[in-house]
Amino acid sequence: MNTPRSTGRRPGGFGAFALLALLWCCVAGAQSAAGTLLEQADAAIGHDADLARSLAQRALDEAIGASDSARQAQAYLLLGRIDLLQGKPTAAIVAFERALALPQTSPELRAKLLTYLGATLDRSGLSVDAVAPQQEALALYLDARNWQDASAVLANLGNAYAGQGDTAAARAHYERALALKREHGITRGVGSALNNLADAALGDGRHEEAVTLLQEAIAASSAPGDLGARTTAQTNLAMALAGLGRFDEALAQVERAQAQALALDDTSRQLGVLRARATVLLQRARAAAPGSSARALSLREAAQNVQPAIARARDGEDLVRAVQLTELLSEIREEQGDAAGALALLRDARRQREAIDARAQGERRAAASARFEYAKQSGELAVLRERDAASNDRVRTQRWLLLALGLAGLACVAAALFALRRLRERHRFDQTLQQRNRELAAALDEANAQHRRSDAYAASHRHLLQLASEDLRAPLNDIRADAERLLADPGDADRQHRRIASIARAAADLIWVTDQMLESAREPDFAAPLDPHPNTPLRPLLRDLLDEASVHALRHQQDLALDAPDEVEAAVHPQRLRAVLHELLELVLRASPAHTRCVVRLRRVGDTARILVDDPAGAAAGWQQKMDAPRDGAHVPRLGFAWIAQSIDALGGEIGTTMHGAPPARAIAILLPCVPGAASTPVTAPATEPWDPALTP
Repeated sequence: MNTPRSTGRRPGGFGAFALLALLWCCVAGAQSAAGTLLEQADAAIGHDADLARSLAQRALDEAIGASDSARQAQAYLLLGRIDLLQGKPTAAIVAFERALALPQTSPELRAKLLTYLGATLDRSGLSVDAVAPQQEALALYLDARNWQDASAVLANLGNAYAGQGDTAAARAHYERALALKREHGITRGVGSALNNLADAALGDGRHEEAVTLLQEAIAASSAPGDLGARTTAQTNLAMALAGLGRFDEALAQVERAQAQALALDDTSRQLGVLRARATVLLQRARAAAPGSSARALSLREAAQNVQPAIARARDGEDLVRAVQLTELLSEIREEQGDAAGALALLRDARRQREAIDARAQGERRAAASARFEYAKQSGELAVLRERDAASNDRVRTQRWLLLALGLAGLACVAAALFALRRLRERHRFDQTLQQRNRELAAALDEANAQHRRSDAYAASHRHLLQLASEDLRAPLNDIRADAERLLADPGDADRQHRRIASIARAAADLIWVTDQMLESAREPDFAAPLDPHPNTPLRPLLRDLLDEASVHALRHQQDLALDAPDEVEAAVHPQRLRAVLHELLELVLRASPAHTRCVVRLRRVGDTARILVDDPAGAAAGWQQKMDAPRDGAHVPRLGFAWIAQSIDALGGEIGTTMHGAPPARAIAILLPCVPGAASTPVTAPATEPWDPALTP
């Protein structure tokens, strides 16, 4: 016998598990809150930058509290984008670099951060520093087979090289971006790539190539969402056509670009269209004959386009555009013969450009200083982290020493508690042994009861086997007697036919008895009492049985009928009762001659349900006495009646024979217990015949 083991839990185990679950829920909640705040900030970045900044900062705080580096990087990315919108490129660069310094950022997020960092560095004048982040982003996008973003990064690299003055490298990257878009069927940004190539061609004086590229750009920007790119392409095309001396076509392109810029309500593009118109008019004036009215008209119209454009550029704080327009107006004044005015405008433009250059230089210095300061802080932070790691190692060593001392103390306590635990285990073992003894006693009692039931079941089957052997003896004796007579005295053909028919009937009886034996053998313990079903309706059960038995009745020209005016519910097992009634109907119909009528009647008297089955041939008359007495030569199915009687007794009912109608008409009566207090359901069909409820002994 196995020794029972202790099932006690260590104190505090559930509390520790609950604490861990609580911490996990808090971390998961913080991560979910950070994600929601990031989504809200991203949605608000286009219309309310201050609200977006507040939400992104809150998301960053939540992510730092949850130690979620991915959420922190996303928050820094949003803050950098907001800084760009608010004109703070230096702060944006620092935000992007902080995000890139975080561990465990996904390749997709890192590529996006590198793209933003490179573009911001290029716009801040740090074109040389912008190349490395863009190249790393390009490698990540190519590894991820993200051709759209890879082509955009190639275009950004072209801009960075153009900012360094390396036009060949810039052109190569523009061409590579365009080839990548066309190779993978990307339509977005094709117009911009063609515009960049056309700008490079114009810068090299290749106007014909620029015109071809710009026409392709206009064709590629035919979608409704590409209206801005198409406007820029048409503006550049006008200037390229003017360089070729095709002034009318150039002015037509300017008119189209102006209409689209007005539709976009884009001040920058409107100023670009005005500058392009003035440039075209200036070049047309230069191409005209000196002193001609056409020249004067073109110059005057060009000045009229440039002057309001300068005012709008200054109002919109587009200082670079204002300088370009001022220089263009200086050229116009020079062509008009106003040398003093042209010189004054040129000096003004130079002062503005110097101011812009100084401002850009200051921004570049600020950006470089911010990056240097961030690098310095990062180095100091790395040193502090190394010191913190060393301190953590010392603390860990001290904790191990304390743990060793604690284990030694626990060993002493465990030695003291060991004896107490052994005593508790012995007591628990005694209790378990007593409980198992009680269980074994109960199991023994159950085994004895099962043995008694098995003995009763075996005795019942021995009795049925004896009855079956007696049922088999009669048809076998008949077959043997008829066979001996047929062998001893064959007689005429008529006598032989009768004897052969008798042998066939006896054989059929023999087969039928064997079928009864097989059916009783297939049944479970029919003598064992069953749990009754208190709501078993009898009328549909009898109707189904009569439908099944009607096949046999029609074959032997017998008539079956059901007389059940009321529904009666009995407290019996429905499957066992169905099997008993099926066997009884088969016995009665087999014993009844042809052209007889058998009526099954159902009544309820008090708490008893009575089922009467007509016995036209009197096959069951005195069957109990026949079954108990020796055989008198008549073939009575003792096995079937014995099985029916024992099954009815197991159902809690009674069976016998009763007089019905005028003598000698008899019927088999079955009495079954009804559901107490349940009333029968009346029907309109009247009883077909009166019947005697008395049960014969």
